[in-house]
Amino acid sequence: MTNEPTVYIVDDNTAVRDGLTMLCESDHLKVESYARAEDFLERFSPTRRGCLVLDVQLETMNGFELYAELARRGSRLPVIFLTADATVATDAPPQTGNVVEFLIKPVDGATLLEHIQQALRRGARAAEYNGRCRGVHARWMTFAWGPSCGG
Repeated sequence: MTNEPTVYIVDDNTAVRDGLTMLCESDHLKVESYARAEDFLERFSPTRRGCLVLDVQLETMNGFELYAELARRGSRLPVIFLTADATVATDAPPQTGNVVEFLIKPVDGATLLEHIQQALRRGARAAEYNGRCRGVHARWMTFAWGPSCGG
């Protein structure tokens, strides 16, 4: 399995999901799309790189709940929220942490691609940082619990 950055799309509207997929593929991006948050969670691994384009108003688990679950699992995947309801923006998580942007549908394709590229760059930096941290931690554990410590 490749660890090529992927644009994950979660939207329960088939036409929107297909349109977003085609838009991303037209920019030569690897894409995986899901109709339900639960389907995305079943396949998602925190070691995979990319970004998430996430509809707020999903049927069973909404976008904010999925975002919270990803945070609970320690995911650093950058998220771009989409919604057709401008009033939902007041309920949105603050644009800190993993949230890159909160966009109102219909969104201009060029604008969305610009935010996706920004999110992919952010995700790449986070993956690099996390890799360095894991390496330091592994070296520390070798030092701290090595044979000379009786461990």
